[in-house]
Amino acid sequence: MKVRLLHIVMLVLTFAFASILFSQEVVIDHKVFKSKSLNINVPVSVHRPASVTPETPCPVLIWLSTNIVTPADYDGFKNGLQKQLTNGKASPMLVVIASALTGNPNLRYYGIHLYCNSEYYGKWGDFVVKDLIEWVGQNYSVPKTADGGHDRRYWLIAGFDMGGSGAVRLAYQYPELFTGFATYGGDVAYEAFPLWFADVQRNETNGFRYSFPMYGMTYMLGAYAVNFTPDPSSPWLGEFPLKEGTGEVIDSVYAKWMKFSPSTYGREYYASNPAPDRSLAVHLSSGTTNPWFGFPTYTPKFTEYFHDSLSAWNVTHEYDAKSFDYLTIVTWASKNFAPLPKFDHDMAIRKPDILTVKTTGFGKWQPTVAIRNHGKADANNVKVFCEIKDEAALLYSAQTEIASIKTLDIADVRFVETWTPLLHKNYSIKFYVQNTGEENAENDSLTMTLGSIPLIDDFEGSLDKWQRQPGWNLSQYKPNKGSVQHLLFAPPALGAIDSWLELKTPFDLAQARSARFTFNTRFDLAMTDSGMVQVSSDDGATWMTVGSLCCDGEQAWLKYSFSLDSYVGNGFDNVRIRIRFVSQGGNDNASWEIDNATLEVNSLTEITAPATTPASCVLFDNYPNPFNASTTLAYQIQQPAHVTLTVYNAIGQHVITLVDARQESGRYTIVWDGTNQNGQPTTSGLYVYSLKAGDFLQQKKLVLLK
Repeated sequence: MKVRLLHIVMLVLTFAFASILFSQEVVIDHKVFKSKSLNINVPVSVHRPASVTPETPCPVLIWLSTNIVTPADYDGFKNGLQKQLTNGKASPMLVVIASALTGNPNLRYYGIHLYCNSEYYGKWGDFVVKDLIEWVGQNYSVPKTADGGHDRRYWLIAGFDMGGSGAVRLAYQYPELFTGFATYGGDVAYEAFPLWFADVQRNETNGFRYSFPMYGMTYMLGAYAVNFTPDPSSPWLGEFPLKEGTGEVIDSVYAKWMKFSPSTYGREYYASNPAPDRSLAVHLSSGTTNPWFGFPTYTPKFTEYFHDSLSAWNVTHEYDAKSFDYLTIVTWASKNFAPLPKFDHDMAIRKPDILTVKTTGFGKWQPTVAIRNHGKADANNVKVFCEIKDEAALLYSAQTEIASIKTLDIADVRFVETWTPLLHKNYSIKFYVQNTGEENAENDSLTMTLGSIPLIDDFEGSLDKWQRQPGWNLSQYKPNKGSVQHLLFAPPALGAIDSWLELKTPFDLAQARSARFTFNTRFDLAMTDSGMVQVSSDDGATWMTVGSLCCDGEQAWLKYSFSLDSYVGNGFDNVRIRIRFVSQGGNDNASWEIDNATLEVNSLTEITAPATTPASCVLFDNYPNPFNASTTLAYQIQQPAHVTLTVYNAIGQHVITLVDARQESGRYTIVWDGTNQNGQPTTSGLYVYSLKAGDFLQQKKLVLLK
């Protein structure tokens, strides 16, 4: 009986599990339709959840294929979507992939039509925005607007290589059709074409004329010529950007190409759109790894340059150096489709992928949160609250209000009141909303961890924390150990240079005992060059140099630390930091690289006792050592005791007693500024610092250099 009962239970469980898998199963519809714009039959693959019916509206991701690749080559979308649906990391969607093949093997340049409307390849742009969208709407159930029209909030466009650049260009040209785009390894910023031209100039041997044998990257430039500067009388069938014989760049042709750059369409779009960072969701990936073909090493720059432009335009976007994979794509799409509303009144706080927010300690920080109206009705006078707590008390409380937010729209909320974490530790931050008639309380609040850390910037993402002048960019060339990217200054022009990079966020050092600005750096400077760290305590009206580096030659990676002790204590609640490069001699070969910038602070309110009793008494090495302004001494004691921490000179004479008090068990730090017991500066040399706690005695050496 027990065996039979177990068998029945197993059957029930197996059936239940199979039902779950079936509900998340993804199938592929392989179809063909006649394109009016191209006048050819185009194969299309549609990846869809098997449970989707004509009565179940589903959002659409259009994936633009690259040339020489068929829709069947992207069958990995099936398993990717199925896996993420099963894991709850994706929502149901249609992934639509149309063939990018021209159908005419006699056309030149591998059929690289770039999804443009051209005389040579045909109207591939119109094919996507007119024919393909219409065909999907006629053959599948997709969400509509209230009046039955196209609802852009449920359409995304993305692609790889040629498809990635086409996705960006079409999204900016037709923002009424799409709510966002993603590009993977696409040529999206033609500002990087000089790198391509230089490659061709180095490797072409046939005199830059249309004749074979020809360097492959020279030949591929012809695709852009026939698309953007057609000329049937030219042997290239278009205006070629390099002069025959010399390979010199023809600026007039390059300027015409720039008009078709996806980055140019983006610049025009953001210049005319009052709310650009919420009107389109943007994801950029510069990785080019794929199963089909290789790329030149400079290809990622076409994406990196566009990322830099978006950062300079203050456009919210995602950026990484990864190559495309199906799991990432469908997860990104799920996050950026508008939800299908279930309630009339439903405000939701958008939950990020990582529930930990990191901010630099002692920096003035403004909490921000994204609120989405999931309801069917527009909402008015929505109240949004923020609270920050530690283990003991409520530290911050603020409230703001959204005057109105339309159904399915997103509002970015930034609280006016700033908050400054005065300890390097974790806090709890909570956001919640109050909405009249709210019907779904499950998504009304969000609690996350707020980590206050010394790190200002590891330069692995973007430069959006900084205001910058020309010459400052991110680089992957010979990175610092453990890093992928770092900050690089390279002269943007010949002649004398004076360019700076300033942190947007000021620091509150009124409650600090000491502070140091530290970073890893490598540089190649002439005697007439100078790199400086400057500080302002009057909101940028005046700047004082707290440290500089000069060198006639190249310096390998090392760590630099600059004291800010003159800017701590009362009155220094708005301290700004900037990095400045000056060259009087016009050294166009200069370079200055920076990584892992931190602000190391000892706070007057610092609590250093750990939660558990230390296993032993220890006197730690001071930092920095040698030092020229101040150094931090740290120690821990095992049990309550009378503690003395004393500094002696090299011949054993007393210099200063830093601690002389009874202390509880725990870890302690104190800063010595190099003065004696009378507050007078001491001379350069070797010193000994000694810790005595009960019967424990330990000494260490330090060096003061002035």
